[in-house]
Amino acid sequence: MRYWISAVGNAQGQRRALLAAALAGLLTALLGGLVAFGIERSDHQQHEIQARQLAVAVAHDLGGRLDRSLSAAIALSAVIRQGNGKIDNFPLLAKELIGQFGGIAALQLAPDGTIRAVEPLAGNERVIGFSPLNDPVQGPETRQVIERRQLGLAGPVDLRQGGVGIVGRNPVFIKDADGNEQFWGLVQVLIRLPELLLATRLDAIERAGYRYELWRLRPDNSVRHVFASSSDQPLERPVDIAIPVPNGEWMLSVAPETGWHSRRSLLIEAAVISLVSLLAAVAVYLGLRQLQLRR
Repeated sequence: MRYWISAVGNAQGQRRALLAAALAGLLTALLGGLVAFGIERSDHQQHEIQARQLAVAVAHDLGGRLDRSLSAAIALSAVIRQGNGKIDNFPLLAKELIGQFGGIAALQLAPDGTIRAVEPLAGNERVIGFSPLNDPVQGPETRQVIERRQLGLAGPVDLRQGGVGIVGRNPVFIKDADGNEQFWGLVQVLIRLPELLLATRLDAIERAGYRYELWRLRPDNSVRHVFASSSDQPLERPVDIAIPVPNGEWMLSVAPETGWHSRRSLLIEAAVISLVSLLAAVAVYLGLRQLQLRR
C-alpha cells in the first residue's frame, strides 16, 4: 500500500515537474522572441533609414539633371517671344544652349505644333514634319500642356528617330497687334533616357546592395509604368521617393537586394532561442525532481 501511494505521489510530482518545465521553456521562448523582435525591428529601421537617404540623394540628382536640361526650353522660348516669333540662326543658338545646359539630345521648334527645325539635324531627320499636337498618342498630353500654358514632360516614349526618350514641351504664346496672346507653337527638349540614367548615380544604389525601380503612373490610364530597374524581380516593401517633374511625378523605389531581414541571422536567432528554452526547461525539471526526491 505504501509503495502504491509512493508511486502515485512520484507520478504526480513528475507531471508537475514536466508542466513547470514546459511553462519555463515557453516563457523563455516568448522572452527570447520579444528580444529578437526588438533587435530585428531596430535593424530594419536602421536599414530603412540608410535606404531612404540613398534614394533621396539619387532622386535629387536625377531631378536636378532634368530641371537643368528642361531649362533650355524656357530660355529658347524667351528668345522666340523677344523676336516676335522669329529666331535668327537657330542651329547656332541651339548648339550653345545644348552645351550650356547639358544632357540634351536635341532641341526642336514646332510652330503651330508641327516640328520644323531640330538641332542637331543628323539622326533626327524623321521628326521634321511630325505634329505631336495631332498625333493620336502624344496629342492629349500636348494639348494639356498648351491649355495649362506651362512646361510639360512627356514620356518615356518610343521616339520616331529610334530609342526611348522623354520630351519637355514648352508652349509659346505671342501677343498680336491688339495685345491678345496667340499660340505660336512649341519648343521641345529631347532627352534620351539611357543617357539620363547613365549620368545619374543609379549605379550607387546597386553598389550599396540595393535594387531599384524607376516608375510613373501613365497619364492616360494611371497604370504603373516601370521604365528603369536593376532587376526583373519585384521589390520587397520598398522605400518610395517622389521625383517632381513638370505636370507630374516619377517615383524611385529602393529595397535591399537580399531583403530587409537576413535569413541566416533569423535562423541563428531561432536556434539560440530554442536551445536556451530547452535548457531552461531541463534545468527547471531537474531542479524540481531533486527537490521532490529529497522530501
